Amino acid sequence: MLFKMKRRFAPVVSFALTLTILWSTVPVSSAQNQPRIAWSEGKVEITLSPGGTEVKNLTFTSSQALQNIRLEPVPEIAGFVTVQPSTFASVSAGQPQSVQLSFSIPQGTSAGTYEGTIHVRSGNRTIPQTLKVSIQVRRSSTNFTAFVNPGDPLLLRAETLDGKVIDYFGERDANGLATAVTSIRVRFADGEVTTILLDDQSRPVRVFTPNGVLFEILWLTQTSIVLTATSPNGSLQITLPVDLNSVDASSLTQASRHCANCSEPRVGLLGMENKYTEIASLKIPAFPIRSSKVLRSHAKVGTRAVTKAALPAVQSTSNITANVRVFDCGPEDLADVEATIVGLPFGTIAGKPQGGGLFRIDIPSPGKVAQDNIQAVKDSIIGKVASVGCDLQDALGSAGVCAAIAGTVDLFIAGPTGPEAAAIFAACQQRFGPAITAYCSSLGKSAAPGSDSVIDFIARNIGQEIDRAITLPVLVIPTVKVYGRQNQPTVTPSAQSVSFGEVAEFIADTGNGAEIQSVTTTPAYPDQGQGYTTTAEIKCVPPNTAVTMSILGSDNFQRSVTCTLNGDGTCSLTIILPKI
Repeated sequence: MLFKMKRRFAPVVSFALTLTILWSTVPVSSAQNQPRIAWSEGKVEITLSPGGTEVKNLTFTSSQALQNIRLEPVPEIAGFVTVQPSTFASVSAGQPQSVQLSFSIPQGTSAGTYEGTIHVRSGNRTIPQTLKVSIQVRRSSTNFTAFVNPGDPLLLRAETLDGKVIDYFGERDANGLATAVTSIRVRFADGEVTTILLDDQSRPVRVFTPNGVLFEILWLTQTSIVLTATSPNGSLQITLPVDLNSVDASSLTQASRHCANCSEPRVGLLGMENKYTEIASLKIPAFPIRSSKVLRSHAKVGTRAVTKAALPAVQSTSNITANVRVFDCGPEDLADVEATIVGLPFGTIAGKPQGGGLFRIDIPSPGKVAQDNIQAVKDSIIGKVASVGCDLQDALGSAGVCAAIAGTVDLFIAGPTGPEAAAIFAACQQRFGPAITAYCSSLGKSAAPGSDSVIDFIARNIGQEIDRAITLPVLVIPTVKVYGRQNQPTVTPSAQSVSFGEVAEFIADTGNGAEIQSVTTTPAYPDQGQGYTTTAEIKCVPPNTAVTMSILGSDNFQRSVTCTLNGDGTCSLTIILPKI
């Protein structure tokens, strides 16, 4: 059966949809109607060390009148800066408002850059523009390293931000506790070194400058000295009394004006290469430990031999010692002696003068420091270095002392010793004074109320403690600079071996001949109109040597005398003034 189905279709409905969206517009203030802050400086940048402070004054101006605003540094810098005033009840439009920013860096703050902003706030809203602040915290003006090995003559090293390195050498007891500071070596940023020897009261008594000028200081009282300056070749010696309570730096300009050559930068330019004796490198291999062995080597230049019989023993707390004996016509004490110990951290060691031309170099040995004794050793070092008085040293290093020297130099600058006179003034102005003031300033001495004591300053800024000691084999390079002599040759002793418990002996003989040992005047400081006698002591002169001694006065008074000497002798010149 067939069925037929009839398909039905639903009707298609079409319609149009109209969508209407309504909204309302909320009025917003235009940007130009918002208040804005303009600062007198776009950014504040400060560099300070821990403990340092600085004040910065500036202003801000608002484009609109404001009420009840506050100035707040963000947390990143809030610990370093305070704002005064920090609140304003009202601020007039276009009227600059004065603000003082006081920066203070707490002790112990890590070095680095701390950046942030200071906001002007009204309620919870910050009003643009904020003030950008960058604080560079540098390490302290001086960074110290303490040397704790009981046999180490180097007690403390100070490194300053301007590139100076200042080493304090001294004595220790058997436990390594510092008992005295004996010398200070100031290495300037250009590498030149000035050595300062101290007396038992920690006062400078001898200063060796790199251009060969020697300064000697005789302390008459705590405030009165006699300062003697000897030129590089020994041909000119200036001696003058100085009252440290009345040195006048203002006279330096006037004195220099009359000394055209004195102000030239001559330090380091006067041919020091022929003014010193350098002992060549000595490679010392490891040897088994032996005791009480004295090793000697001898080098000389010229024909004069040196007798080394009965060399005196030298007491030392170090297990390894090198002795350098300096001869220049005879035993020579006016020498600056040091030794570089290759393989030893901070490997330069200053020779300690023992008298009679003998200089001792103590080399620290390993394994002698007790860990539980390090703090006591540090405390003793700090105490002894802090005892190096600086009040008088500041006066001694002032320009006034060099001004006094310049006044005397003027008498000689036009004569045959003119270059030597200029060298004396240059050494005083560029190395003698700056070296003495440098070690005092490196100790943080300050008269500001509430400032650290020297002891606290050193203790807070010791960056590390080093127990340095040699590693075998040892390479020892002594250097000897003899002062006040011409044409110093190079002396090279033969190599030696040395180990623990041994003493190495070096003989440095310049082989030089005639030498002016001393010049004295009797009375030392004659009164006006008083006669006097000047005597020169001469050593090592060949037979029939003519020695001429001249007196040149500030009033152009001149006298001279010629003496004939055979070997050691004296030449005297007596000035008898007519009675008025």
